[in-house]
Amino acid sequence: MATKKKIKTLKKRIAVIGLGEFGKSLVIYLNENGHEVTAIDKDIKTIEEIKDNCALAVCLDTSNKQSLEELDLEDMDEIVVALAENFESLITTAYHLKEMNLHSLHVRYHSEVNRKILQMIGIENLFNPEERAAASMAEQLSYQGVKKATLLSDEYSLFEVEISPHLFGKKLKELRLREQFHLNLVAIRKTETRDTDPKEGSVFLPESETIFQEKEILILFGTSDNIKRFTAAYPIG
Repeated sequence: MATKKKIKTLKKRIAVIGLGEFGKSLVIYLNENGHEVTAIDKDIKTIEEIKDNCALAVCLDTSNKQSLEELDLEDMDEIVVALAENFESLITTAYHLKEMNLHSLHVRYHSEVNRKILQMIGIENLFNPEERAAASMAEQLSYQGVKKATLLSDEYSLFEVEISPHLFGKKLKELRLREQFHLNLVAIRKTETRDTDPKEGSVFLPESETIFQEKEILILFGTSDNIKRFTAAYPIG
C-alpha cells in the first residue's frame, strides 16, 4: 500500500492591519494554523480582545507613516491591510506601505472606487472577501457533491468533492483525471475514523496507486467546466 504523506503548513510571519470582523477572524485562523501573527489596530479595546490569539497585538494608527516605520514590517513574510470603515485610512496606510517598498502586500478593497485608487498608487495584490465568498458559494451550490469551493483566480478553484460510489475500489491512475477532465487531485481528506485509516479529518497526498474508498473528500484543482464534467461522469446518487 502506498505511503500516505502528511501535508505540513509552512510557518510565516504575518501582519494583519485592521481588525474588523474579517481582520479578527483572519488573525485567529492564521494563529491556529501556527503562523506568527502581528495584529494591528488603532482601537485599544479591539487590541485587548485579540491579544491572546496572536504573537503580538499593537495599538497603532497606521495612517501615520512614522509609526508604521517603527513596526519593523520589513521582517514580515506577508502583510494584509484589512481596514474596513475608514476609506482615507485605508488609502493612506496602503500608500505608506508601498512607499516603504514592502513585499507581499495584500490590500482589501470595498468598492470599485477603492480598487481603482489602490491600483493608481501601485498596489497589485487586491482582494475583496465578500466577492470571493459569493463566487465560491455559487460554485459550491452549482454542482452535485461539491462541499466547498475556494476561488483561486478568475478561472481556477479548489473544489472539495464528496467521493462518488462509482469510484470505490478504483485506483487514481485508472481515472486519468488530467487527460479526461483537466483536473488535478491535490489531496484526499478522510471524513470518519477507521481502525486501519488515519484519524478523522486527516489529509494525505494521493499517489497513482492510491485506491479510492468510502467516506473520502477529493480536493480537486481546475475550472468550473472541468468539475461540471467530472461530477456528471461520477455522480453521487
